[in-house]
Amino acid sequence: MERFLKAVNRYYERMEKPSGNIAVSRQTPAEEPFIYIRDNKKVFKVYLKDISYIEGYGEYIKIHAEDKTYLTRKTMHEFEKNYPMINF
Repeated sequence: MERFLKAVNRYYERMEKPSGNIAVSRQTPAEEPFIYIRDNKKVFKVYLKDISYIEGYGEYIKIHAEDKTYLTRKTMHEFEKNYPMINF
């Protein structure tokens, strides 16, 4: 798993401008739902069950998970618009 995340981080470092800072995974029914969050030029896999709450900070959102807090450049409105299937 760590090897995969390193590869994803390298991919984002090589891209000039990624299309977004958060991506919802396409998982099989047996997998738990998760999202990828880009924070400080790194990509993290965060399970939805681990997210406690999300705060809006202007053009950024702060995602509070069990083990860490992530800050990513996306407004709360954009997040809700792009990911309506995520209910907290």
